[in-house]
Amino acid sequence: GAEFTVALAEGAEPTVVSTSARGGQIVNYSCGKDVDGHTVTVTIDDGSESASADFTVFLVLREDRWKVWGVY
Repeated sequence: GAEFTVALAEGAEPTVVSTSARGGQIVNYSCGKDVDGHTVTVTIDDGSESASADFTVFLVLREDRWKVWGVY
């Protein structure tokens, strides 16, 4: 599996701030409607005031399992 190292500020608690059943316009535009229709985005907030350490993972459902195809 993939590992992501994130330095957290003291007292900060990471949370999942959004999920969606579709990747949205960025996925539809760059990958097409078939990929977009099977993509879930999960955005992780590092718990700080800054958005710089937040990230979004793009998962696509394939025949055999969910696969990460992008991180932003």
